[in-house]
Amino acid sequence: MDRPAAPVEDYTAAQQLADSMAHKLREIMGELGVAPNEICQIRGLVSASGTPYVRIGEFRIGSTMQLIAGLSSPEKAHAVAGSPASPVVPAESFG
Repeated sequence: MDRPAAPVEDYTAAQQLADSMAHKLREIMGELGVAPNEICQIRGLVSASGTPYVRIGEFRIGSTMQLIAGLSSPEKAHAVAGSPASPVVPAESFG
């Protein structure tokens, strides 16, 4: 039995979310020094059921090492994300 297709509005919202996340990932990868010809592989897509995904693609080992270094270094991650290394959450949030 086939799954019903997602309504156009849901599909459009899912595609916008996937595209937005792919764009952000491309920006971060560029800041980490990954080559533009590899970054362009990162794309947002939506499944037939309406689930948003980001296709990352294939990267050379050097680019992969740059990504791993960026992900494993809190200082680098902080600089790229522009947010504090540890988020500050008000105590009232847990009340």
